[in-house]
Amino acid sequence: MEKKEVKKNRKKKEFYNNNFFLILLSSITILFLLVSLMQVFSLNNVFEKKVEEAKPAEVTLNYILKEDCNDCFDVSLIKSNLGFLNIKEENVYYYNDDRAKKLIENYSISEIPTVIVTFKSDFDEKKVKNINGFEKVKDSFVFKNLQPVFFDLKKNSFIGRVEYTIIEPENCDDCFDSEKIIQALENSNIVFSNKTVLKETEAESIIKKYNIKKLPAIIFSEDLKYYNSEVVKQVLSLSKEYNNKIILENLSPPYKDLSKNEIVGLINATFIQPSNCDSCYNAEEFHTPILTSIGLRFSSVKTVYDNSTEGKELIKKYDIKKLPTVILSSDAEVYPFVSTSWNRVGFRAEDGNYVFTAVEVAKKDYYNVENKTVVKI
Repeated sequence: MEKKEVKKNRKKKEFYNNNFFLILLSSITILFLLVSLMQVFSLNNVFEKKVEEAKPAEVTLNYILKEDCNDCFDVSLIKSNLGFLNIKEENVYYYNDDRAKKLIENYSISEIPTVIVTFKSDFDEKKVKNINGFEKVKDSFVFKNLQPVFFDLKKNSFIGRVEYTIIEPENCDDCFDSEKIIQALENSNIVFSNKTVLKETEAESIIKKYNIKKLPAIIFSEDLKYYNSEVVKQVLSLSKEYNNKIILENLSPPYKDLSKNEIVGLINATFIQPSNCDSCYNAEEFHTPILTSIGLRFSSVKTVYDNSTEGKELIKKYDIKKLPTVILSSDAEVYPFVSTSWNRVGFRAEDGNYVFTAVEVAKKDYYNVENKTVVKI
């Protein structure tokens, strides 16, 4: 009887143990399923959010243009930089339209043409932290980085249409061609609206008014300052401003010095060649291309030999020890390279002339005057 009772209790205990295990296993399974479901929902939310964030921001573009301004900045080009946006609507308004006037007032616009980018929602707007050239104004972005030509609403005038006047010196065919400056500016997309070319005698009052000391000279309207090309920066650095004009008179030589009433920068070049050195380099053929490449202009060029009267006098006067060589007249001082770098290849004599001594740079045979020998290279 006791054995049966023990056996019965043992089976009962095994039954409870098995049930407990099944309950525990079921609980773990249910918990795992709940966690899995939560992860699925979370991943779905993240995925949906990422998909939403990946969508291009929806915007409206409102263009405000100026009538009769074919040379104005082309704001339609800005659209190519907004390819990451979903442009749902585009509107074009002209300056005199009522809608344009309301937009100008609402967004405090001072220059046109321009474009206003309005986002569909705050969420879309936050996607774009910075749009190049735009500034945040109220609920939109307004393009502010205008390049000339544009219309200034406060001044009620166009900005960037450059006028210029060239004043040329009399009787100076070799003087610097100022049209080269104009060509360089045109190649930098400067817009010119009016051109005047005057001779020195026709521009006496202008020369006096702007205290011009050198010719040729160019007088630009102040519109030139609104351009930021490297060419413009160089021109402005060499110019002076007076009475809303930009006066450029520091052009390359040759030029006319009005205070001296003479042409400056036309150089006399004298080459000295050794008479008994057939293998020595030809000074005129070697030096002329180099000197002209750095802008030097010559009024006269001649070659003398060391056994000539003039050659002997020059060798003695400048204590020349090596040939061939070249002597440049003092007019060369107005050329920046000569005035700053000639000491690397020669010296300036007491009379102001420039004497070349670094014959070794030619890497060819030369003549030693003192030893009367040919130095082979």
